[in-house]
Amino acid sequence: MHRDPFFCMDPKLNILLVEDVRADAELVERELKLAKLSFGIRRVETRAIFLSELAASSPDIILADYSLPQFGALEVLELLQEQQSDVPVILVTGSNSEEIAVHCMQEGAEDYILKSSLKRLPAALRKTLKKRQADRERREAESALRRSEEKYRLITDNTRDLICLLDLEGHFLYASPSFERMLGQPVKDLIGTKCAALIYPDDIRALNEALDEALFFREGRNVEVRFSHLNGGRLTFESAASYIFDETGKPQRALLVSRDTSDRKRAEKEIRKLAACRPGNGPVPEKESSAVHPAAEHGDRRQVVSLHRPEQTAPRH
Repeated sequence: MHRDPFFCMDPKLNILLVEDVRADAELVERELKLAKLSFGIRRVETRAIFLSELAASSPDIILADYSLPQFGALEVLELLQEQQSDVPVILVTGSNSEEIAVHCMQEGAEDYILKSSLKRLPAALRKTLKKRQADRERREAESALRRSEEKYRLITDNTRDLICLLDLEGHFLYASPSFERMLGQPVKDLIGTKCAALIYPDDIRALNEALDEALFFREGRNVEVRFSHLNGGRLTFESAASYIFDETGKPQRALLVSRDTSDRKRAEKEIRKLAACRPGNGPVPEKESSAVHPAAEHGDRRQVVSLHRPEQTAPRH
């Protein structure tokens, strides 16, 4: 980040002055000292020396006369554009021409000061630097936001979870690419349609209740729902429903993140079938025996099942 000369620990301001008249340069320096600014200033008159100082000293601001015999403010602005430099420029001129001032401002100058009104210079300088600092911070924030969006887009583009944003009426505002991978539903066809159209009818009430609770308690609620596949089948998902609120606390949209639990459901079903075949409940299959994790017997949702051939060693408990 470029340092802010007014807010950093070392507040000395680095000024590059494009001026060929020594007396005018001294008047500029005098006004800045009267304003009690801490600064260092270097005066240049030619293009070559200007480019050298620009590269070597990294000025915080440039004060430039409009017209020098060999060099002037317009050339300064042109060179800064070529160098892709964002160092701000204030035009300091003896010409009382509004046309000249407007021209320079159109080319990128931040402000202009008449040499007959140098008392305005310190305030204009402070204003310009604060504006430039705010611009830098905004660009950095935008850059950070883009990086964050790219990171989350990478996640949503590659996850198997269904991630969607819904408006307050339940219409899709956003749907992750996983909707097409998991349900065969093209994302472009979902936007603007009702999310409820993908939910198994018997589960819509449970989802609505979870959304109502998430809105009332302002925290996420989990619910198990079945989503319809484009081919007519159904997959079971555990969905986390929550809301996004604005700065005044009003709900703006709902967020639904759903994880496929179909494999787990099939495993639970298999466990129940195997448990029904335990001694006392019926014959155990000749070629297979089952071992059920203790958590399954106590109703824990994290059920684990291992299938063992007769010749395998029984698991340790």
